[in-house]
Amino acid sequence: MDADEDRRNSLVEVLAGFRDYRSYCDKYTDGFRKTGILTEDSYRRASVDQRTVLATADGGRFRFPGLVAIDLADRYAAQRCKQLTGREDTFLCALPLGTEADWSLGIRRTDSPRVPTGASVVFESLAAGNASRAGVLRKHEAMARVAGQGPFSLHEFSDPRLMDFPDNQSAWMAIYGVGFCSPSPPNCEETNPTVRVTAAWSTFRERHGMEDVNLGTFTGSYLLPSTMLADRPDLIDSLWSVSQVGFGDILGAHHPMDMAVGYDHFLGEILREDSFTVAYFRDGVVECFGFLDFSLQGANWLNQRSNALEGVHRIALTQDQVVVHFHELIARGESGAGYGVEVLRLFFDLAAIMGGNYLALFESTNLSSLYIPRIAERAIVSQEMLRFTSPVEEIERLNYWFGLL
Repeated sequence: MDADEDRRNSLVEVLAGFRDYRSYCDKYTDGFRKTGILTEDSYRRASVDQRTVLATADGGRFRFPGLVAIDLADRYAAQRCKQLTGREDTFLCALPLGTEADWSLGIRRTDSPRVPTGASVVFESLAAGNASRAGVLRKHEAMARVAGQGPFSLHEFSDPRLMDFPDNQSAWMAIYGVGFCSPSPPNCEETNPTVRVTAAWSTFRERHGMEDVNLGTFTGSYLLPSTMLADRPDLIDSLWSVSQVGFGDILGAHHPMDMAVGYDHFLGEILREDSFTVAYFRDGVVECFGFLDFSLQGANWLNQRSNALEGVHRIALTQDQVVVHFHELIARGESGAGYGVEVLRLFFDLAAIMGGNYLALFESTNLSSLYIPRIAERAIVSQEMLRFTSPVEEIERLNYWFGLL
């Protein structure tokens, strides 16, 4: 072991562990979406990376990675962030804004006391408007001292396609909710929603003469349970190809987050036992798909203990609602975008058969929020056996900024 590696490993030993780090971030951010470093592997890599700047927190009780190279940050599109900020040296502010983290005690991993001249830093902020900007500016000023830099400037990730929509032009992610119910009696005695969806799908296929559909030539919406997908790698490949086009090239074009998840993560989502995928086929080709489940546990980027999500579950409990999580609605570019309402319509057709009271949650970016909520409303309205119990509403928003040092 050389001297540099020995020194880096000794520094890691004085860092707080990943659990303490995540607990600290979730406590002080308290938003629906986790901020900072999301996985233990990324935390370990950031801890030994020579570019990482450390910061003390909680009165000196903890030492955490404070500035982390963007290529080590989970779910960020590193290369795109560098392009959007115009800086090859781009970092993520890995501690929440508004905490007591003492950035003046930041420590470089190398002998150099400053980050590279002209670096950029990406910020995640729950607050909106002027409050958000003020918080980012205060933290940025403290970070500038750590970095050993002088003047700085604060910028938005602006999408030129959205110039006519001021509230949507800068990058953000938001979570939405919509309540609806069906007066139909329960479709089976089982209370397990997964069993009830399966039974509802059997009823739907019987009613519409779809028992022996050949998906190779089919046109229309079709439910693909995880048990079916596990035996159909060809369908998984088709869904994956749509995911890469719809997320990576369209939604993510001017956003710092990586909309295209990794293949292993994708498989984990669609093959989870309580996950259901609906795909719209045109002449046997998947044009659009979405999937849902009845648990938030598979969404490791969501902060389950946040006030926002705990509040959602409290409301659902008091109103006897089943919480449904729509993970994604993805189209094969512009050619498949018009089929989103058909995908959601099948979900809601099944809900009408199942009966019961539901609260559906879904996320949107500043771009997709212009159409996803409207698609959800149209799909519910189109099912005469459903009625709204609450309109589509934004629950909480996470903003993204960047600063130039």
